[in-house]
Amino acid sequence: MILPNELVPDFTFKKLNGGVGQLRDLKAEKLLLVIVYRGFHCPICRRYLGQINARLEDFRQLGVEVLVVSTDSRERAQRTKNEWQVDQIDLAYELSIESARRLGLFISRAKDSAEPEIFAEPGLFILRPDQTLFASSIQTMPFTRPSIDELYTALQYILEKNYPARGDA
Repeated sequence: MILPNELVPDFTFKKLNGGVGQLRDLKAEKLLLVIVYRGFHCPICRRYLGQINARLEDFRQLGVEVLVVSTDSRERAQRTKNEWQVDQIDLAYELSIESARRLGLFISRAKDSAEPEIFAEPGLFILRPDQTLFASSIQTMPFTRPSIDELYTALQYILEKNYPARGDA
């Protein structure tokens, strides 16, 4: 488990808009929000990414950069982009299972033919510009993720009040 104020392990991903990225190369003015979604097979992820897509510019205006990534293949990520109409998000894909485990994410095996053989369950990480963990939310299944609107309001408060990371004792 990564504790608040600890450095988040680096990982590599590919981007639909081109290129390979690494967490270490991402820059954020105030905070970096890393959202790991289950993949194309997940209808709850579809709704969640739609909410992120609608608020993406609001997050950026706060100084919060957003990375949305999954363990999906390029083909499945492209289907996500096309069929879910998440045009504002530069989707990232091919987060390795090993990297997902280092992040503390839960890993599932397919329960039906629509799911990939193995994939990461959802996680949300808020990182400071130095890539230390501020906060996280990790789930064992698609349910109970933080509301995007509530997250936005919380980030406003955190930034306005210089609220400290909690849970590092």
